[in-house]
Amino acid sequence: PPPDTAPTAVTPKLRPSADTFESTVNAAKVEVGDDINMKISVTDSATNKPLPYRYFNVYLGDEQTRQTPKNPDIDAAHQWSDAPVVISNLAGSAGLYPGVTAATGACSLALRHERGGAGVPPG
Repeated sequence: PPPDTAPTAVTPKLRPSADTFESTVNAAKVEVGDDINMKISVTDSATNKPLPYRYFNVYLGDEQTRQTPKNPDIDAAHQWSDAPVVISNLAGSAGLYPGVTAATGACSLALRHERGGAGVPPG
């Protein structure tokens, strides 16, 4: 809408995807220090039409191990906050990254973890 009009009220639906997602482990996998390229698509939940120029926040929470079964001793020894995942193409800090979708209703993110721990990036 033009800058002098209020945006139409909609209920946004966010759909994240990753280019290196492996369904066998239900996680994106890359080598240590490489980026996980993600895309967040924002659509109107009623019409599925893209929502361009929508502001959003990405919050990165605690890590989750890919191990099955979970090993609490290993989880306790590797603290995500010691070397957190960062979004290298958005400005942010302390796990909070504000962003805005492009004209397509999508935004690309590059997630990076400098130290491997066989974890699932927090989301």
